[in-house]
Amino acid sequence: MKLDKQFDKQFSEVVRMIHEARYNAIKGVNTELVKLYWNVGQYISKKFFGMYPANKASKLDPVEALRCE
Repeated sequence: MKLDKQFDKQFSEVVRMIHEARYNAIKGVNTELVKLYWNVGQYISKKFFGMYPANKASKLDPVEALRCE
């Protein structure tokens, strides 16, 4: 019986280490995904807000564009 309790205690420590490692791995992956989504959103935002107004302005008559300012 005493041997079984020692084994259970040691085994539970191994299980705890596995759970901790899994948690840390998931946390790391989630951090990287948040960074990825942030960077993708930033890239799209810069492209859209930079190219869209420039594209729209390039189609305007220069005299009319200056008149609106």
